[in-house]
Amino acid sequence: MHARLSDEIGESRVPKDPRSLMDQFSRAANLSPVDKADLRFVLQVRNQAAHMRDVEPSEIAKAAHKAGRLLEKFRTVNLTVR
Repeated sequence: MHARLSDEIGESRVPKDPRSLMDQFSRAANLSPVDKADLRFVLQVRNQAAHMRDVEPSEIAKAAHKAGRLLEKFRTVNLTVR
């Protein structure tokens, strides 16, 4: 995501913290507050699982559903700066 965003809006590829990237992507993609909250939730569950923390199966299912919905929306996002 960072590489695509960097290429599209002309940003450098200097590593940024995940929150900055998410905020930048949210603005570029014009995400609604609900989309932004869902993205934050998906990333939180992903991080818990990646760092071997216990994640309830219901949380994983919820995150997968939200991720699928967001993915469909992101496929049509134009990140070109206007």
